[in-house]
Amino acid sequence: MLRRLALSWALLLVVSAPAAAAESATRVVGGSAAEMDEWSSVAAVYFDGFAGCGGTVISRTAILTAGHCVARSRPKDLSVGTGRRALSDERSGQTIGVAKIFMHPDYRGAGQGDLAVLKLKRPTRAPAAQLSDEGSDSSMTAPGSVLSVAGWGATTPSGHDPGSDMLMEAEEITLHRGSCKRAYPRKFKGSEQICTNGPRIGTGQNSSSCYGDSGGPLMADTTHGRVLVGVVSYGGDRCGDPRFPTVYARVAPQLDWIHRSAGIAP
Repeated sequence: MLRRLALSWALLLVVSAPAAAAESATRVVGGSAAEMDEWSSVAAVYFDGFAGCGGTVISRTAILTAGHCVARSRPKDLSVGTGRRALSDERSGQTIGVAKIFMHPDYRGAGQGDLAVLKLKRPTRAPAAQLSDEGSDSSMTAPGSVLSVAGWGATTPSGHDPGSDMLMEAEEITLHRGSCKRAYPRKFKGSEQICTNGPRIGTGQNSSSCYGDSGGPLMADTTHGRVLVGVVSYGGDRCGDPRFPTVYARVAPQLDWIHRSAGIAP
């Protein structure tokens, strides 16, 4: 557990933010235990055998995650766990090696092009998530929309805990772009990112993804099932601080690149 926590902090990306908390890679705070039938496409990304990020199955042989999770990694150092609710339950699901890493060409750290596709050495049995497209993205992520995030990350606002063995989920509510533009004026780009805060769970505290949830899925519930609209990217130093919303890399604008990298026919 201590090694997994150390790895999560090693993946932390800190950039200066004006007049307050620095921005950082982001686990689920204020959440509840998730059910695998609702998160069947969620994946854990392992670094030398220790879970440090999340991801989403997008084809039988491809995982979508955050670029900053794997930017300094080699495929041989990575593996992916699918179909697994508890990280300690290695008898369930699959653990599969990574054959190749595709970094988004615009990647400049958490905040720009923060996406990567991991090609697997063998197929996963987990189902692929539906991906958001330009035609439906604006309605699914309009201000006030209720979305869902899941991960195995830290469960305290400081992030100073080893994370959850059990997959956790929480609600996120989409904010007007101006909220993130004020908090992260040099990084936030509304056309490529989604700005959210979770419901209030205490004084000065909202539910939120947090350290170790980076790369994990942000989902919208639709009449056709759950749709992947975002990937956990960055947030404030203190998870769930309402002054510093959580930011997700938007899937829809990058759909062509995702399809090409994963080898998915449009």
